[in-house]
Amino acid sequence: TTMDKNTLMQLSKEDVLSQRLPLVDLLVDSLYYPNSRLDGGVIKYSNMHLANEELVSFVYSDYSCCEKDLISRAESDFIGYHVYAHRPVSKEEIGADKPYPKPKMSDREIRCGMNFFNGRPQNPFCHWVVMERDEDFGEEHGPKRFSLLFINGDGVAVFAGLYGVNNITPKVIAVIEPGYNYPGFWTDFADPQACLYQYMKSFPSGMPKYVFYGGTEDNYDNLNWEGYAAIGKVQDYYRPGLGSMTIYRLVSEAEN
Repeated sequence: TTMDKNTLMQLSKEDVLSQRLPLVDLLVDSLYYPNSRLDGGVIKYSNMHLANEELVSFVYSDYSCCEKDLISRAESDFIGYHVYAHRPVSKEEIGADKPYPKPKMSDREIRCGMNFFNGRPQNPFCHWVVMERDEDFGEEHGPKRFSLLFINGDGVAVFAGLYGVNNITPKVIAVIEPGYNYPGFWTDFADPQACLYQYMKSFPSGMPKYVFYGGTEDNYDNLNWEGYAAIGKVQDYYRPGLGSMTIYRLVSEAEN
């Protein structure tokens, strides 16, 4: 099963608060966004450029937001939406208490990763938020509701612990600000020789159908992933004059 728009609309606030997290449903046909902050751009452009896919489940991982600020920031950062219901998620519900298949890391990634993880906060959390569109915004703005599973954690580790353990490939992976120009990043999400790509390549369930590749530093039209071709370009990703994003689709028959 999957968390589609009809299922989301049928959820009551009590369902969100009291039912066990439907983790597999949230992962199937989802968009995964490591180093996400609370960037709503991928939700906006999913609706504009991949409307037929009807993406409503988004999984974010990042260290930039503490749990006590998450809901207030979601209310302000996701323009045109308000929080319908939310709750903290236990480690057991997402399987964080279980071992996961470790991605193979290069020597450089191991060296940088040790320094990176040693400086990370020791209070990881997971929170499930269902956002609902404000009444004065229409269908062109985005889905009536979307699900946000926000995890305070490393992008590669979260991917392995959620998607790897459950052998589920996200429909879209957002490689926005992929890491190569930022101090402290231990890996480059966009590098086909780095551990995230190599880990996904080993998946029995295959590679994501789409990649959103963007940020502020480059034109982002040079993603070198086997079997992918650019199908669209977004200028002014963040605001007029700032940022761009290229949308790639998996087109190689060997990858499907």
